[in-house]
Amino acid sequence: MEKERQRDFLGTDVYEGVLKQKIEQLEAKNKTAESKPDQEIHPLAGFANAHEAARYIAENSEDESYRAIAGRISEFIGENVEYIIVQPDVEVPGGVPRALDIANGVNYENYKTGRRAIYLRGDKFNGENGMNETVVLHELIHAATAERINDGNKAKNKNTTLALPFKISISCSTVSPPT
Repeated sequence: MEKERQRDFLGTDVYEGVLKQKIEQLEAKNKTAESKPDQEIHPLAGFANAHEAARYIAENSEDESYRAIAGRISEFIGENVEYIIVQPDVEVPGGVPRALDIANGVNYENYKTGRRAIYLRGDKFNGENGMNETVVLHELIHAATAERINDGNKAKNKNTTLALPFKISISCSTVSPPT
């Protein structure tokens, strides 16, 4: 039995299967175009959270010291720390810290809400941006340090060595100046 012929929009004869195949190829091409931006995705972009960024650097950095530092601090950066890349003229839900106007990266913590995030200037900014391992690792160190300070302030850690730096910082801030 001969396949039924159809005419495509150019008026040429095509078999039903070939037409279906062309449609599937166009749909697949459109899906690929939607999922990939015009430029290649930056290797330091696309993480769901800051913990993933730390693990990526720990496993993939060409710099041995960066791998070691990221590996050490990644355990202290929870999956609740957002990883936000800010691009020019793109609105960010919740806004962007003003410090990002003069910095390539910012570690942000809202003590009232508990929201924690790392903001980075994206690679579409003219000039300097935060899309390099040095800036990302710098902000990750801030995030890990803040987490450890928060841990030292918890009642469950009151009499542990983890609380010692917190106790020292409090005692330094309450010492009266010499008379």
